[in-house]
Amino acid sequence: MRTHPFFFLILTLSLAATGWFHSGISESLFAQENDVKSSQPPASRLSSPLRRAIQRGLAQGGDLAKELLTIDDLTISVRRDAEAVVNALATQTPQQLIQRTKENDNNSAFYLLTSCFENCELEESAAYKVFQEKGIPELLKAYDAIIALNQVENEEDLIYALKIMAHFQSKEGAQRIVEATRRPLAPDSYWWNHIFSELTNVNPIGESTLRAIRAPLPDERIAAKLLSEANELMLTDSISDHPFDTPAGHKQLEEWLVQTPPKSDLDEVYEENGRALDATVALAFINSDDRERLLKTAMKNESKDIQLEAAWAAAKAKFKFGTEALAEFCKDVHYAAKAKDYLEELEKKDAIPEAALEPNFAAKAEFSRWLQHPNELADIPDELEIVDQRELPWPPSGEMKKVWLIRYAKKDTTGLEPDDVDIGMVGPMTWCFFYHNFTRRPIEDVYAIYAYFECKNQDLLQESYEEEILDPGPEQWLRQWKGEPLTEAKLIKTVSANGELNLRNHNLALASAKLNGEEGWVVFDGPRTRWYPKSEQPADQDGDYIDGVILEIHLGRQLLQLTLDANNRKEFLNNGPKPRTPEEIVTAFEKLLDEFDQATTTRQVELLGSYGKLQPHFDSYVDSVVKLKGADKTETTITLYEKLIDKAAKVKLEDKEDIYDSYSALGRMLETYSQILIERNRQADVIQLIKTMEPYRREDYSYSELGIIAFKAGDHALAESILSKVLDTRGVEDYLDEEVAILAEIWKGKGELKKGQQLMLESLKQIKRRIAESEEYPEARPEFIREYKVYHEKFLELYPDGKALLDEARLPADPSQKK
Repeated sequence: MRTHPFFFLILTLSLAATGWFHSGISESLFAQENDVKSSQPPASRLSSPLRRAIQRGLAQGGDLAKELLTIDDLTISVRRDAEAVVNALATQTPQQLIQRTKENDNNSAFYLLTSCFENCELEESAAYKVFQEKGIPELLKAYDAIIALNQVENEEDLIYALKIMAHFQSKEGAQRIVEATRRPLAPDSYWWNHIFSELTNVNPIGESTLRAIRAPLPDERIAAKLLSEANELMLTDSISDHPFDTPAGHKQLEEWLVQTPPKSDLDEVYEENGRALDATVALAFINSDDRERLLKTAMKNESKDIQLEAAWAAAKAKFKFGTEALAEFCKDVHYAAKAKDYLEELEKKDAIPEAALEPNFAAKAEFSRWLQHPNELADIPDELEIVDQRELPWPPSGEMKKVWLIRYAKKDTTGLEPDDVDIGMVGPMTWCFFYHNFTRRPIEDVYAIYAYFECKNQDLLQESYEEEILDPGPEQWLRQWKGEPLTEAKLIKTVSANGELNLRNHNLALASAKLNGEEGWVVFDGPRTRWYPKSEQPADQDGDYIDGVILEIHLGRQLLQLTLDANNRKEFLNNGPKPRTPEEIVTAFEKLLDEFDQATTTRQVELLGSYGKLQPHFDSYVDSVVKLKGADKTETTITLYEKLIDKAAKVKLEDKEDIYDSYSALGRMLETYSQILIERNRQADVIQLIKTMEPYRREDYSYSELGIIAFKAGDHALAESILSKVLDTRGVEDYLDEEVAILAEIWKGKGELKKGQQLMLESLKQIKRRIAESEEYPEARPEFIREYKVYHEKFLELYPDGKALLDEARLPADPSQKK
């Protein structure tokens, strides 16, 4: 949409007044107004933050990338800003453009200058024309000079530059894109998808570039990205011909369709399945005598997702067997919703079976589709059961709507934990609150929670959370309570309801409290104020309760015109899946351990690696052994951990990173195990374990844990080596307070007092800054204050004469006290 010309008049006058427009115009306006040179504003007001940052960065000793990173929310529309960017590109050497330091967050000046092109969104602006006419030629020169250096670390930046060239429709840039696919340049980069998305019919270089890329097809990794993006472009009619509609393209599609996914790496399995799926979709857009054969090949794939896409592609290509296959999929509750949508999209509604349109079946089909989304259950449920179906006056309108509550079950395959069972809703909304214990609540409470959620999503309910203790007295909320006195009342949250909702009271509050010694909650709601005892509510497996649900039940029942009282809540508490017994846990865990030695590498990683099946059950196995056999817990922990160490040693080297990371069984229990050994004077074993893990943890965010444990085990040299690397990589501002204190203590032992003092002072300043900024998230403030006091005391412990340094740095003992 074009902007009204009046906007540009106002913009011109505003920019002239602030010095952001062309200097000649602004000087003329100032001269007309004051007719004296002294009336002009200072030079800083005639410049922009971007130009000042570039000027500082280009000065002798400057760091251009660091300066560019200081600019927030950059939008470029002014000619002089664009010219400053182009000038920086033109005057910097390739070595200067690609320089990376810790201070500039590993961003090169080349990348940041290139991003300025993208921050110029208005094609009508003077800046855009500067970038197009002068900037792209300089970007091409910089690109050629940097690529000639042949350094892998620059490839991501170069690919990003190609994306900008494609957006600015550069013919010379198109040549570089084709050359980059042949090279191949950064074949795993996600920027390739963005490059291909620019090559549409409306882009003058789009058709010719895609034609050049496809003959011959590039590196397989880049070709896979081209395929995925080309499918999207064809689906939106953004291109006319599919790049894979060539003999070479057909051959590649067939290879991906029949390729057996590798078994050694789960990520590769996912990638290959994705390629087969994309290849199937592409069959809808190619013209070949082989298309029917390839479609039938895809429909024989073991993956039902690929079969379904093949049916769609075949139906779209007017093959009768495709329509018939989609009709069959409509009979499968787990694929029916998608198959039905495909038939409607293809204007073949008559092919939808009557059974798929039956309301209860359709509701289960819709819920299954929702559960399969990657952000939800991400899998097909083993069971679906409608537990309730009715019509309710659904908020905010109160119009009667059909609603379903559907129970799903996903069976546990390890034997270590209960089945995953919960209840979702289909109707005006489709949703499921995992871990809300809905199977252990009355049906009306479940509906109420969903109704509250619906109104909250529509911004008809505004919540606020409080940290206020309610003592008996004149507080506005407590006055609403008319029963026996409440004790230990603490406000949890308040809610304000929009007038659109048909409620008798629009301001409510929830508090935890005790009534006659019993724990529970009270909802303050005028004459409808109610007490909800904790004994009637389900707790999770850790014994925790979801406090806020009480207010949702109370208010949601009103929204649905249900009675507030439910006298049968306790009857539901024993519903739902039962936890595993100690006997079941020990049997299942040891079965998995026995399986490990003969398992494939993929299975070994699945068992022992990051988020593996053994990781969350280490503690429950130990506790079960102790309970069943009367064993010592510490000895059982040592025995199990060392058994896992032995098994980890058998895993292939390339997969050990998963085995040793902080989310594996070994990683999660490392601190506990190490502490036990240190208490038993087995420091040497701890150090050996740290040295074993260290090469595989260097890229892990928890790498510093190894340094902390090495320090506790007495190997200060190893601790210093690890923690110094962490500090160099992440910087003192990245919540490294414990690591900083350890390094300071190590350096003190080496006589390097000043080095440690400076580091700890900087760390304390960072914590003090977090305290000052915690107004936005006050719940974190008490922990920041506690942390500050701990390390303030540590500083004085290490440096008893250091109070003067603290005072000079304005670091008081109590950072919460305002002077």
